[in-house]
Amino acid sequence: MIFVGKKMITVCSSNVPFLEKVISNDSTKQGTNHIFLDLLWELTNAYLDKIADIDRTIDDMERNIINTTKNEAFYKLIAIHKNLVYFETGIFENHKLFKRMHEKDIFAEDERGREFLHDIRVISNQASIMVKESTEMIDHLSEVFSSVISNNLNNIMKFLTSFSIVLTIPTIIGSFWGMNVDLPIDKSPWAFLIMLGISALISIIVFLWLKRKDYM
Repeated sequence: MIFVGKKMITVCSSNVPFLEKVISNDSTKQGTNHIFLDLLWELTNAYLDKIADIDRTIDDMERNIINTTKNEAFYKLIAIHKNLVYFETGIFENHKLFKRMHEKDIFAEDERGREFLHDIRVISNQASIMVKESTEMIDHLSEVFSSVISNNLNNIMKFLTSFSIVLTIPTIIGSFWGMNVDLPIDKSPWAFLIMLGISALISIIVFLWLKRKDYM
């Protein structure tokens, strides 16, 4: 933001909602100092709003963490962490600027401006704390996601392995029955149904045993 007399010049690569809000309110009639402070106020509050959105996203991810088995959660965490790094850098630099403004007491003759700057420093400090807390939550959530995903995948593999064992039993019995040798009850017209019954019975017994051992 560049001040030339009673005019302020600033350049943005895209439309900024809080900038339009400042321009549309009454602060534009109170001089460049108040426009400047209003911009800092809206900018800092915009950080708070976005960090609050990130916190809500983190809360939603925590609620759905139990059923997570895909890598999309990690990609989302990476994106959030990247945003928080940018936020932390921006808030830190802004906070240094607010501190220098306070030390130089540039609003010494403007009581309202001095109080306004104090309020801006307070919410900037709050934004800094919120960013650090959100970053810690993301780091913790990343570890939890890794453990949950690994555990879920282990449970899936355990189930598939146990299910494969159950399906192998009819295959083994059918292989023995298909041998070109004399076998018990091979002359009986009910031989096929009997073998199906034996296969099903053994499979059910094995299934129940695996279920009891919590392998399925």
